[in-house]
Amino acid sequence: MYSSGPIGSLLAHEVHLVVTGIPAASLILVTATLAAAPAALAQSAPEDQWHYLVEPYVMLPHVDGTVSLGNLPDVSVHASPGDIFSHLQFAAMLYAEAHDNNWAITSDLIYSRVAQNASVGPVISYGRVDLRTLLWEPALLYRVTPWLQAGAGADLTAVQTNLNLTINTPLTPLSASRSRSNSWLDPTVILRGTWPLAQKWSLMAQGNVGGFGVNSRSTWQAQLYAIYRPTELLSLSFGYRAIGDDYDRGSGPERFIYNTTTFGPVIRFGFNF
Repeated sequence: MYSSGPIGSLLAHEVHLVVTGIPAASLILVTATLAAAPAALAQSAPEDQWHYLVEPYVMLPHVDGTVSLGNLPDVSVHASPGDIFSHLQFAAMLYAEAHDNNWAITSDLIYSRVAQNASVGPVISYGRVDLRTLLWEPALLYRVTPWLQAGAGADLTAVQTNLNLTINTPLTPLSASRSRSNSWLDPTVILRGTWPLAQKWSLMAQGNVGGFGVNSRSTWQAQLYAIYRPTELLSLSFGYRAIGDDYDRGSGPERFIYNTTTFGPVIRFGFNF
């Protein structure tokens, strides 16, 4: 095709380079694409990985409500954080969560043992309530939007109550005491929203509604926190929480009322993995 000699040899060499260069370039492109694929997958993988949060916390609670056992008069309880901590015998509060980009499995545990004087009046001249209370709330949440999660949970409440009263009568004051252990489980519906505020800061709000007459007449919670995360490992949350439970079961000697609202500021110490 080409004449012999130096010019022909040079043209033949150039054609060979052009023809053989096409598959070589394609091979280089495919190899680069395959090499980049694992890196792209590695960048997207963290969204599907599970992360974990362990968060002990402290609540400074006010408690308002009514407690009653059997045929004894209803006892009103009104306690400030100072009242509670002066009578507090033991308390433990722990939140834990496992989550990926879409799902979150949570556990919230509160246990307290408190001895509190009851409010007195025309009927009751002295009253003392000893309460051991366990509240455990496991839940499953799904991310509906980038900032909103919705889900369902269960509130397990266990209360051991010791009630000692001095009741005024026309003749002489009458001392009476009762002890009772009760536990019940209520379904709950949960909404949780999270919004970034600034670098290392975010805002979280959560609301729970439950009971629906299954055991409690109603149970509810409301929480609002400002979250500061100085490092990947540590987080601090400052906020406010309110918990309400209206439980009224039985009659006569079997009657038990636990209608309380607990509310106050909360500080949470988070460890993220």
